Amino acid sequence: MKSYPDWMKLNPKSQYCLALTLLGSTLGFASDPPLESMLVTANAPVEQARNWLEDRNAISSGDMQLQQPLDINQLLDGIEGVYVSREGGPGGVNSVSIRGAEPNFTVVLVDGVALNDPTNTRGGSFDTSTVSPDHVSRVELIKGPHSLAYGSDALAGVVKLITAPDREERTSLRFYSEAQQYGAARHSGSATLANERHALSVQATREDSGSVWQGSSRALTEGAAHYRFGLENTLLQIGGRHADFEKVAYPEQSGGPEFSRNDDRDRSDGRDQTAYLSGELSPSENWRLADRDTSQKISRPNSAAADSRPICTILISLITRTHGSTC
Repeated sequence: MKSYPDWMKLNPKSQYCLALTLLGSTLGFASDPPLESMLVTANAPVEQARNWLEDRNAISSGDMQLQQPLDINQLLDGIEGVYVSREGGPGGVNSVSIRGAEPNFTVVLVDGVALNDPTNTRGGSFDTSTVSPDHVSRVELIKGPHSLAYGSDALAGVVKLITAPDREERTSLRFYSEAQQYGAARHSGSATLANERHALSVQATREDSGSVWQGSSRALTEGAAHYRFGLENTLLQIGGRHADFEKVAYPEQSGGPEFSRNDDRDRSDGRDQTAYLSGELSPSENWRLADRDTSQKISRPNSAAADSRPICTILISLITRTHGSTC
């Protein structure tokens, strides 16, 4: 004897009511709005290179004091997988290339502020000659794509130049002056007033390549100020940087002073202004909350592109473990 489901034993009127009930429930579920997707990423300004799993190189202040580099190129050119080019002498375009990629795929940060120039001939690379190495206390270089944390331009890697004082900074006064033939000169100075909680640092640099290179010259004036306030579980930092530069060089592919058909040269004047504000709170040993605000303005009067590009970004980060894993 065949057995039938209980609902088939109902009379036609009851079956009709049951069908309407099920249909109404289905339509009710279908009319609910879809859930919005949410993507949460974390990017904490961790300073220790050992806390990262990717391929990273770090140059400490001690290494820089031993090397005494004349420019940023000398700092980066010795790192494996990094090529720094300087075309046309000091007044030409300097660029950084990581693992053979185009220079515009390397993001350069100075105290956490991106300084890639969208108006240059490299399609948005960073000109290393617009930053003096005299006040760079630490360099970190990350190889490989990091577009999620640093933007779509970071396909080849990231270069971090740090000039702000760290927790170990002490009161100091430094001055350096150098003069060469043909009008070349280099002067820099810095003053730092620091104790266990506070640190105030002021930096200034003036560089002039003179006429050492035929048809190519560069003059850079740079100043920066930083303030740090720190407690056992709290850190607050604020700072700004201002740089003016003037560069003259023969056009690219012109052949230089020996093969150029005329003596016309490209002139590049510019101004970079950056500012940052960051704070950190560590409620426990394995938890840290960090917030960083940055502002950037690039001015290139002789460029056909936009004269200025203000940028303001906010990063709020939460890390769960001191070895670098994030949630």
